[in-house]
Amino acid sequence: MRVTQYSVINPYKQNLEDIQQRRYENQLRMSTGKEILSLGDAPEKIAPIKKLTSLIKQNGEYLDNLEEQISQFQQTENYLNAIADKMEKIRQIAIDGTQVGNMGNLSVLGNYIKGIITDIIRDGNADYNGSFLFAGTKTKAESFDESLPNGNDMPFELVEAEPTDTNPSGLSVVFKGNQENKILNKDQKATEIVNTKSQEIFGVNGTGAFEQMIALYNLVTYNPDDGTTRGVDNVLAVDEVNKMNEIQKKIADYSYAINQTTSRNGARSNRFQILRDQISEENLRLEGYLSQKSDADVAKTALNLSKDEYALQYALQVGGNLLQNSLFDFIR
Repeated sequence: MRVTQYSVINPYKQNLEDIQQRRYENQLRMSTGKEILSLGDAPEKIAPIKKLTSLIKQNGEYLDNLEEQISQFQQTENYLNAIADKMEKIRQIAIDGTQVGNMGNLSVLGNYIKGIITDIIRDGNADYNGSFLFAGTKTKAESFDESLPNGNDMPFELVEAEPTDTNPSGLSVVFKGNQENKILNKDQKATEIVNTKSQEIFGVNGTGAFEQMIALYNLVTYNPDDGTTRGVDNVLAVDEVNKMNEIQKKIADYSYAINQTTSRNGARSNRFQILRDQISEENLRLEGYLSQKSDADVAKTALNLSKDEYALQYALQVGGNLLQNSLFDFIR
C-alpha cells in the first residue's frame, strides 16, 4: 500500500513544484518586464545584452558631461558679454574724456573707471558650480601659487603697491590662475578644449587689458608732473589727449578679442549640443534593440501565467483526491 501510494505522490509533488516554479517565473516576468531572469534562461543572449547595457550606460555618462558643459558654456558666455560691455564703457569714457566739456570732470571719470575695473575683476572671478571659469586648471583657491599676493582667494585681485612715476596709483591686477587647457571627453573617440583662458580675454598673462585700464585711470586721475590728484578744473594737455586716444584704441582691441572669444565659446556650445542630440538618438535606438533582446512579451507571458494558474488549481484538486486516505490506511 505504501509503495503504491508513494509511486503516485512523488510524481505528483514534482509536477506541482514545476507548475509553481513556472508560475513564479512568469509572475516575475510580468512584474519586472524582463524575459531573462537568470543566466540559464538564455545564455546566448547574455553577452549581447550586457554589451548593449554597458554602451547605453556609457552614453548616459557622456550625455551628463555634455549637459553640464553646455550649461557652463552658457555661463561663460554671460560673463564674457558682461566683461565686453564694461570694457566698452571704459573705452567710451576715454573717448568722452577728450571732449572739452568733460575736461573739468576728470577725477569723476577716474572714479568711474576704477569702479568698472572692480566690476570686471568680479566678472573675471566668476565660477560655475564652485570652479573658476577663467583660471585655467586652477579652479580652486587652494591650487594658487602661495608666492603670489592673495587677499581674496580669487583668480583676479586688484592690489595697491607703492606709487611710482609710471603708476601713481600703485594699482595692479594679479592673476593667480594659469593658461592650461581643460580637456573633456566628448565621446569614446574625441576630446575638446572646453575652458576660456584669461589671456583670451585680457591678453598677455591674463592682465594686459587691466594694465591699459589702470593706465587710463592714472591718466585722468593724477597729474603727470608730480603724481598728485587732479583738481576740479584740471584739464588734459595735448600729449595726454593723444595718449588717451592710444589707450582707448588698445582697449578697443581687447574688446574685439573678447567678442572673438565669445564666438569660439558659442561654436563649442553648438558642437556639444549637436553631439548631445546625436548620442541621445543613438541611445534611443540602442534601448529599443535592448528591449527586443531582453524584455518579456507581455501578452505571451500573461497567457502562460493564466495557464499556470489553471494548471495549479487543477493539480491541487487532483492532489486532494489522491490524499484522501487517512493514517490508518498506512498502518493496516
